[in-house]
Amino acid sequence: MNPILLYNNLLLTATISSSAIAAGYSNQNVLDMRPYTLAKFNAAGKNYISGNLGSAQAVNCIGIANHNFYTVSATVNIYYSANGSDWTLASTVTPASSKTIILSFTQQTKQYWKVEVVNSSGQPYCGVIYLGTAILFDWPPMGPISPSRESIIAEDVDSESGNLLGIEVKFIPKEITRTWNYQTKTFYDTYLKPFWDNHGSLLKPFFYADDLTNRADQVYYLRLKKEMVFDPQYSDANNYDSFTLDMKLV
Repeated sequence: MNPILLYNNLLLTATISSSAIAAGYSNQNVLDMRPYTLAKFNAAGKNYISGNLGSAQAVNCIGIANHNFYTVSATVNIYYSANGSDWTLASTVTPASSKTIILSFTQQTKQYWKVEVVNSSGQPYCGVIYLGTAILFDWPPMGPISPSRESIIAEDVDSESGNLLGIEVKFIPKEITRTWNYQTKTFYDTYLKPFWDNHGSLLKPFFYADDLTNRADQVYYLRLKKEMVFDPQYSDANNYDSFTLDMKLV
């Protein structure tokens, strides 16, 4: 599967409801783009967060970041409905890790959508949910591809003789760079430029995966790096020869 990017979150303008949320948490926390603010369910069982989009909207993808669904042995079901009562399953997954999730499924144009979390013990939680129509790239990025570059932000103290007295690792930033050497002008005009204008250039986070079929464990919740320069290159009227996305994990 070619790369997929989800940024236009229809839940931001939806009416949100849910099963019981634990004290000190809110179902609205999944909408603020911050993975560390959580919607935590009050107890195990069959829990949900649902959205009334106000009218029928096209949806083919959902992204979930900062969850504990693997830890609490949960299954996640995505449902859609035309009336808010009769639900049809769009996709399901039992996460094999607590990593970020992207589920891509057959596009449905419906008004009501529900994320159902089913488990028998523990309190499921998640930090971010995006629901919308994903961008599917025409081609994979140029190789070789690094899953992510990692560096170290730390403070260390040495003695006058050079012996290590102490060290504190504060943060391990993870960065991802992807370059494409061919995309059509239609793809650029329809998807890439609107993403940059309305979301990426504002440093808002988004979901991205290189290949959900063969690299299902490499799914990311990212934003563009503030140092990035958006500089697509073309040499004819129909195609773009090169463009790069410099991203960092949120």
